[in-house]
Parts: sequence; structure tokens; C-alpha cells
Amino acid sequence: MMSISGGTAVNSIPQGTSGNSVLGQAGIGFAGGQIWVDGTLDILSDTATLTLHDVGSESYAKNQIRMANTSGSTLADTDNFYKGSTGNFTNGPPPFQLVGSVVQGSGVAQMEFWRIESNPPVRIVVNGQSPMMMASGSGYASIAFAYLSDTYQIVSEPTNRILVLLEDSGGDRDYDDYVGILEVSATAPVPAQPAMMSISGGTAVNSIPQGT
Repeated sequence: MMSISGGTAVNSIPQGTSGNSVLGQAGIGFAGGQIWVDGTLDILSDTATLTLHDVGSESYAKNQIRMANTSGSTLADTDNFYKGSTGNFTNGPPPFQLVGSVVQGSGVAQMEFWRIESNPPVRIVVNGQSPMMMASGSGYASIAFAYLSDTYQIVSEPTNRILVLLEDSGGDRDYDDYVGILEVSATAPVPAQPAMMSISGGTAVNSIPQGT
């Protein structure tokens, strides 16, 4: 139901200058798969339910993920653990912190990242348009994706569990400025209901009227 396309495949966790501070703590590692840097996440089914879990972050900035819903609402989540290379930057053990669900149609998954301590907030990168220059004078923001097994390991074959990694710009490109997981399920169509009618009154007859 989901596909990662484009981008550049890497076989190790991006480390930047301070190292990714989230995936190791969360117990997420490689099991024969790749991380697709600047890839695009697509929905292949007509409609799908995307359930977001917040794994954690190591970011000085307040970064927010925003996901559109077919209802017109938006699911948003902010994770802003303080900067540094030590400490606990994760939100509990698997399945981590449940944020909520959205329903989206087929095509590019509608997902954006914003830096929200600015006034007004700055949109820094959009799924399908990675990398993006987040603001004048800043570096390029970037998204990376990977398929996860049911034990939260990075695998090569498509699964219904997608790892989402944000790099919010700058020289420390370790992709831990927001780490989330999307669990995907097909949205069942609403079954057609039979027409409900009733006949009342009149005179009941047990044969077809014949006339003359």
C-alpha cells in the first residue's frame, strides 16, 4: 500500500558531526535494508489510513510534522528534545508514542515539516520535494524513509511500517531532528446498503387481478 521511490540509498544510519542520537536508543537497526535519503513516499491503494508514532528527536529547533486528512483536518506533532549527543531522546519502547491517524488518497503522501519557533512558522520540507531550502541563509532540509519489519528493523522489502527521518538543515546532517513511524492500513470501502422500502395499507390479494 506504500512505496518509497527516488532518492539515494544508504546502508548505514547518517551520522553528521554528532551522530544520530535516536535510532540506536530506540533499538532500530539494519536488517538488510536501506535508508532512502530524499526519497518520496507514495500511497498505492485508493485510500489508506496512516497512523503516526513519535519515536523521538535530537534537535535544537522545534520541528513539527503535519499530515493532511481527507476530512480537511491536519494531524500535527512537535518533538523538540534539546540538542546534544547524550541523554534520552526517545519516546518510550516500541511502538513508541501514538500521535494519531489520518486517511489519505492515492499518490504522494501529504506530509510536511515545519520549524515552529519562528513567527510565523517556516515550512522547511515537503514529501516529494526533498531537499528544500528551509529559509534564506540556512541549509537544505531533507527527508529520508525506510521500510521497517514488525520488530522495527530496517529491511529491503516493502512493508506496512515506514520509518520517517528529518534533517532540518545545517552541517550536522544526522537525520534525527524528527524520527517517526507510519503504520499503514488500507481503508475499507463503505459497503453498499440495500434499499429499504415498505408497502402499507390497501387490500391484499393472493392472485394476479384478471379484469375482463
